Amino acid sequence: MNDIASIQKINNMSQELKRFGFADDRQSSIEQASNILLNDEEQQASQILHQGSSVEEIQNKFVRYKDANDSRVQKLNNHIDELKQEMQQILSVVSAIQSRRESAPQQKPQPSPQPEQHVEPPRQERSPEEKEESRVQTEEKPYYEKQGLFTSNDVQIDKIFYYGNK
Repeated sequence: MNDIASIQKINNMSQELKRFGFADDRQSSIEQASNILLNDEEQQASQILHQGSSVEEIQNKFVRYKDANDSRVQKLNNHIDELKQEMQQILSVVSAIQSRRESAPQQKPQPSPQPEQHVEPPRQERSPEEKEESRVQTEEKPYYEKQGLFTSNDVQIDKIFYYGNK
């Protein structure tokens, strides 16, 4: 509340509150405006000063505030120390893993040689048409400008669509 701008804002807000009927008198409108505009710490500071407290009460409040802050600082310091210890443990584990990695021989495991077994599917008797198709496929196909590398044997309707007994 020491700032002139904040006092002017509170004054303007209190006038508006009184004009719109939110406050009955000037004192209550100032209290409402300060509650709206000031944050919690500023409100507590202004309440301490406005209560007409004696110096002893202010000192007692300051001591309690200081003790509360000291305990918070001590808790934070303890937490920081715990985190430092955990980081040291993590770093020691990482360095141990790195030393193991460096000391271990750099050999990749080689798969054991297994005899290769080629299983050939049983041969089926092919019809003369299939033999001709395979022969045509193995031969180099001529390139046709409109059709590309496709021939009429590549796309036969009887092979694509089933339309009854064969």
